[in-house]
Amino acid sequence: MVRKKWIMSGAALLLIGSAPASEWQPRETLIASGKITAAGLEGTWQSVNDLGDGRFATRTDLNAFRIAETYDGRTHWRVEPSGGSHKLDSPFALRRTQTSAWLARFGWLQAGFGAARRSAATERTEKGKRYSVLTATPRGGEPVELWFDPASGDLARTVEQDWFRKLETRYADYRTVAGRRLPFTVVRSDGHNEERTIIDTYRLLPTAPANSYAAPRQLDDHTLPAKGTTVAATVFPQLVIEASVNGRPMHFLFDTGGHSILSPDAARTLGLTPVGGVRSGGTGAGTIEQQFTRVKELRIGDAVMRDQAFSVLDLGYSSMERGTQPPLAGLLGLEVVERFITRLDYRAGTLTLLPRDQNPTCKSGWVAARFTDDMPTIDALFDGVRAPFTIDTGNNGSTMLYMHWLKQNGLVARYNRGVQAVSYGAGGASQNWVSYAQTFTVGGGTVRYPMVRTSDDKGGVSLSVSEAGNLGTHTLANYTITFDYGRSRICMDYVPGYVPVPFNRAGLRAIKTDPETVLLSLVNQGGPAAQAGLNKNDKLLSIDGRGARAISGGDLTRVFTQSPGTRVRVRYVRDGQERDAEIVLREMLPLPGKARRQ
Repeated sequence: MVRKKWIMSGAALLLIGSAPASEWQPRETLIASGKITAAGLEGTWQSVNDLGDGRFATRTDLNAFRIAETYDGRTHWRVEPSGGSHKLDSPFALRRTQTSAWLARFGWLQAGFGAARRSAATERTEKGKRYSVLTATPRGGEPVELWFDPASGDLARTVEQDWFRKLETRYADYRTVAGRRLPFTVVRSDGHNEERTIIDTYRLLPTAPANSYAAPRQLDDHTLPAKGTTVAATVFPQLVIEASVNGRPMHFLFDTGGHSILSPDAARTLGLTPVGGVRSGGTGAGTIEQQFTRVKELRIGDAVMRDQAFSVLDLGYSSMERGTQPPLAGLLGLEVVERFITRLDYRAGTLTLLPRDQNPTCKSGWVAARFTDDMPTIDALFDGVRAPFTIDTGNNGSTMLYMHWLKQNGLVARYNRGVQAVSYGAGGASQNWVSYAQTFTVGGGTVRYPMVRTSDDKGGVSLSVSEAGNLGTHTLANYTITFDYGRSRICMDYVPGYVPVPFNRAGLRAIKTDPETVLLSLVNQGGPAAQAGLNKNDKLLSIDGRGARAISGGDLTRVFTQSPGTRVRVRYVRDGQERDAEIVLREMLPLPGKARRQ
């Protein structure tokens, strides 16, 4: 899973002003335009806000790509840099939209505070300046913190909770426009990135220009035969497909939790020069540098996508390496699924793309697909509790449970336990606790004893407040999955018989950090590796006689999940001294007793 950041999401950037309620005419439209600096790029920006009902539209052109968000009073659309689009319609996203609409119509200046609940104001001081701060909760919306300058009455700041981070917007350089005070500088920050908008002009119109809030048009940047196309998909150790970029064959991780990404090495091989710069994250608390480029053609089987926006990110050696095979070139995900009906058959090892106007059948019955951001969410029964989960084919392991949901449902003690482990994502290492749940049910099929993990990360998507968790391969591979974003639906056809990769039986976590190094990033206390004398940060030189250079991450998984009792010989180095050890594998995370008897 990679949470890419184009610019801060949040529909109406301005939404602000100070004036007596009587001065705001509820049927007027406020249009603002100006310049924006974001993601290390410069461009133009425009906002259209309906002061009566809160409809809004923002459009940003950063030259390297364009993005937009539109709310027509019923549906909130997001247009991604590639031009693809999807609705923001999860329960959390719908509440955030209502708050954005309240801000767009200057709800705090309306009679009755725009029908929002409000807290008592408190005084806060920051850098020697006093503010009057209160929290507003619009009807059907999420809370937003409002900071007012008590001297002028101007709104100086808003603070909102996005799905896993806080978004802060500061307003400055207020001037009087047609008797109203409006900000001409807007600065937004998510704690890692900052974007600055300088407003050039405001206009007040009786009504909005035609089609201001229209839904995005379908793209014509791709072709696909009517019969569709099917390509091989390697499931283990990661879900990998072959595609060609500008005519050059490459291998990509297929990640419904990510976007189109090239590694820096792949971008150089293709002769591409990335531009801009922004911080992105995902699993783990850290962030990495993200730049942008475009490719002339992306081809997957007989499907062709033209003039595509890609990000360039260094996801780390361990994420891309494949031992003696060429490394992965990057990720493919949302941009593909927005353009084609996409079927993933884990058992057959295939990925099929179909035209969006086809109407495929679903034996188990379609389930609704909703979006909080850029990853699909479905409702499922988890240990008998109905809960929303994101589908993340880039998560090649167990299902991650989010702490916010566990706390809401009083389930922390039940799941925040088990065997210590380490997982890796765009945000770096994530400390986990792994255990077994009882059941996961969707699409007419039930997965028994799905492996799950929790994390105490202080950053990244584990802080999500909008979903219960993130589904990985251990659960997803029990289904043939069809994604039909055009109709906001997903098919989860259960296929019995899948045997997931067992939990590591050596009591360690080993990753390739460079071609010559296998690093032990975790050694479980009392586990087989510890009993063999291995420590965290030891470096494996060979495993059963195979040198580290010839070993891939997938090989490490295969070796350390062999049958209990298997003896694995390793040679390692510690403090410059080479040593030998023999690890006797055993179960570190036994299946519940009932499962073992079957």
